[in-house]
Amino acid sequence: MSRRVVPLSYLLLASIYWLYWRDAEFVLDDWFQFRFYAQHPVWEVLRTLLQNKLYSIFQLFWLSCWVDALAVKVVGYAPRLFFTLAVLVHVINAWLLYQLASRLRVDPRMAWLAGALFVLIPTAHGPLFWNLAAGYYRLSALLLLLYWSSVVENRAAWQQGLLVAAVLFTGGALQFHLLLFGGLWLAVCLLPREKWKGAARSAGLCWAVMALGMGIYVPFINRIPPSQQQIQARYDFSRDLLVNNWRKFYAYHLPGMSSFGRHAFYRLRATAPQLLAAAGAALLVLFLARRRPAETAGQTPGRIALFAAGMMALAYGPVIFLMGGTLRHYYALSPYLSLLLAALCWMLPSGRAVAGAALATYFAACTVAEIEQCWQPMSRQAQELKAGLRQLRNLAPRDLVVVPGTPGALGAAPNFTGASGPWDRRFAEVVIGVEDLEFWREIVIEKGRPRLFRQGAMRDTSVAELSRAHVLVGGRFGPYQVRRYWAGPDGLHCLKDFPCAEPPAAAGVERDQVYFAKPFEHGNIEHLHY
Repeated sequence: MSRRVVPLSYLLLASIYWLYWRDAEFVLDDWFQFRFYAQHPVWEVLRTLLQNKLYSIFQLFWLSCWVDALAVKVVGYAPRLFFTLAVLVHVINAWLLYQLASRLRVDPRMAWLAGALFVLIPTAHGPLFWNLAAGYYRLSALLLLLYWSSVVENRAAWQQGLLVAAVLFTGGALQFHLLLFGGLWLAVCLLPREKWKGAARSAGLCWAVMALGMGIYVPFINRIPPSQQQIQARYDFSRDLLVNNWRKFYAYHLPGMSSFGRHAFYRLRATAPQLLAAAGAALLVLFLARRRPAETAGQTPGRIALFAAGMMALAYGPVIFLMGGTLRHYYALSPYLSLLLAALCWMLPSGRAVAGAALATYFAACTVAEIEQCWQPMSRQAQELKAGLRQLRNLAPRDLVVVPGTPGALGAAPNFTGASGPWDRRFAEVVIGVEDLEFWREIVIEKGRPRLFRQGAMRDTSVAELSRAHVLVGGRFGPYQVRRYWAGPDGLHCLKDFPCAEPPAAAGVERDQVYFAKPFEHGNIEHLHY
């Protein structure tokens, strides 16, 4: 098989993702980052990122943010282009995984299968659809795979050092454990003894570069003082969190991504796109896995499986003590999970290509199901909300916008616009150009007094304040219509889109012109769409 066939075959598998291309859109903190990158001069943006002041918490991925910021400066608002670039980088990562496995003297067919599974594996999906703010997951994985190849080939110290620094400031804590211990684990599992000394020197160089990089960056370049770094708010090095995160991984996230069980994020169905994607993946894997020559390999599948399992554990290390980890964090372990699955297929006495094709078929169907049932509906809800916001009249900064019943998430896909969270105002600034709008999920009545409600927050309000509120009501995913009045215990009140001196009597108003405030009782929020 020629060198071109491998990346071309991975591109062909990745064509499944183009099902989402028309719906590609920014997600959550993408809006915040895009707004900041587009609004400020490029040198101010780069300085802010380098000095770690974008999020006002300690981060280490400023280098990947530089790449995103420069891309925004060049192409502007182009979610489809960013999605295309995300998929292309993912394909490059699959090819680099194949190259690494080949350099480790893995059976060429197993190496190809590992890359093919990585293209489609559900644990890698998050950063592909969440494509601007999640760039550091993909880019740090790319640089880390390049670094492993440099260790195997014992390249010059300066090349290895540059790659370590690039991974450190691109992926930050995400790749920390892999950088610290991955090189030694690779050597112990797969390198001949005569190369152990070189691997030990590479590990020592890696630790020195990490220590030097942190020693220079943290005190001299970083501008976030220790009191504001919020490390305690994001990490809890306790046994309870370790157990809870591990339980969330194997009892909720993995079943969710598997399409089976009551926690499944999506279901496999006999839709035309799912059937076509599954059949195409099966035929491609069967054809190429059988076509590749069965060359004698120096590594047994068992050793490859042991290596991959250890790398998975190291990749999961930064997540196990992280509070609020998301599906995106599993991208770091996905290359090694793919390699592990390929090795397990090759441990079978027969039917290896068939087993690999079965996995690829299943992953392809899951990919399409996730797009159809999670990402496309949430993207279309964002488009409907855009249309709804453009209907609003008399908008001014600090106005209230109430969008009842907005779904907080749908399976693997979060609400793209923030769902009355921290990013919805940035979404509105990009869409309609009005700053500092205040978004809420519902107007509720608690013990006779009006209050504003959203997930994780509630505050008192008044009839006077609600006179500058706008209410968009629609189905779970839109379309949305503007309401003229809101109804409380004391009758109708005018909303800002249709100001009036005195609201009319309720008897003369059609029901579809009124938003009815919800009754609220602490401990019972089922009626608030949760």
